[in-house]
Amino acid sequence: MMRERIVVRSTFYHVGSTTPEQLLVSRLKSAAKKVTRDVEVLFSNDLIKDLIYDEASINDHNISEILSIIDEGRDNIIQSFGTTSLRCISYLILRPNVETYQDKGLYLLLDASLSNVERNQDGEIGSGVSSEIGASLQQRLISVLYQLFIDENQYNAHRRLAGKLLTELMLESQDGGNLLARFQEPTLSR
Repeated sequence: MMRERIVVRSTFYHVGSTTPEQLLVSRLKSAAKKVTRDVEVLFSNDLIKDLIYDEASINDHNISEILSIIDEGRDNIIQSFGTTSLRCISYLILRPNVETYQDKGLYLLLDASLSNVERNQDGEIGSGVSSEIGASLQQRLISVLYQLFIDENQYNAHRRLAGKLLTELMLESQDGGNLLARFQEPTLSR
């Protein structure tokens, strides 16, 4: 069955003081109202690029808003949002490295993985995200997950889940072993 697609696009957000994260919050609110199991919501290349390359830390207010939007329509959002879109949101939540949100970011990433398996079984088509941007997002997620996994100050449950998700992303990646070696080099030299 062909699903209707909603593509969440970035606009020129530099006008005024709107950040990519604020744009995401407003676009998520709009898309969440239209979400049903027959609708697929995808983030455009430009939006993902803006979100993952903006190294400014996302603030707690934006994270809280994103999480409340997801929690309000969790089942439909998990089923409707593309895997790459969910991974992008997970990366934003995990990136600030604030323990308050880590469990939510990890479980959203787990939901994205499970949703991806279901889509692949149903014969769904790809995300429409360029391979370069998809690979960059994947590398960044691997880096964040690796840092969570090796941090002995983290809760064991977080470390275990981060390790499982890290393994999954590395197996999915064409360059997974080399990526991990790149992240380990600075750690091993300490």
